[in-house]
Amino acid sequence: MRKWLQTQEHKRIDVDTMRKTIGTVELFQSHTAEYIGKTLVETLTNWSVQKENVVAVVTDSGANFKKAIINEFTANKHIPCVAHTINLVVEKAIEKTQEFNVQTKIKSGGVPAIMSKIREIVKFVKRSSKASTIEGKYLKPILDVSTRWNSSFYMIERFSTLAAIYLSQVLLEFNGTDIPEMVSVSELNRLKEMCALLRPFEQLTRELSTEKTVMSSKVIPLIVSNYLEAKSKVKKAEETYDISTCDETQYKIKRKKVLVHDPPIFNELLNKGNLS
Repeated sequence: MRKWLQTQEHKRIDVDTMRKTIGTVELFQSHTAEYIGKTLVETLTNWSVQKENVVAVVTDSGANFKKAIINEFTANKHIPCVAHTINLVVEKAIEKTQEFNVQTKIKSGGVPAIMSKIREIVKFVKRSSKASTIEGKYLKPILDVSTRWNSSFYMIERFSTLAAIYLSQVLLEFNGTDIPEMVSVSELNRLKEMCALLRPFEQLTRELSTEKTVMSSKVIPLIVSNYLEAKSKVKKAEETYDISTCDETQYKIKRKKVLVHDPPIFNELLNKGNLS
């Protein structure tokens, strides 16, 4: 697979913020910090941009990118992409809903298992000509893409909307062994709970991905606001379950319905070590 390094320049002119792509360079070598740093500097040189005129460099949190920027521009000029960090935190939180088998060292169940069922249903509908005929009457199901932020949320949200009025009908009209299994009522309820918990993250990512306004000053207020909202949702969800009527094992199973565990995953964002 071919890999590319894209460089964008952001600058203020009077009160306006200007953005332009100054380089999309194919990477032919191993993605070491030295190679990435050298490629970036060469791109800037081609546009007569001096290193000392660079105020800050925003990248994802990859160790190679972080080291490349520190080596070429110093640590003070490196800013990790907060939106990318949020995406990683959500992925980690979803992964934590799985059960870990100590003997086999394999994780299973949880939210990833439900999402896997959803993907199979969406793929089946998209490649079926018969399903496509019915699909024209409704919104189309969405298939998530690992490299697209929030795409899992959009897939779950759309699936929850179409499950009762469209997708169940489509699957019932087919015969055969290759038809994917429909999610259960309890799984569908979990999807709705997931949407409620993931929606603030989607809104936060969208707000932080703005291109024409300065957003650095928004980071802390937005994260704290969403942290409090997520914490409130967790508390409300836990109050729904009466732990006095179930044993410890049943309570743990019910707790799996809550995506954000204590301490809330926003603590990871507020921890400066995870953002540097």
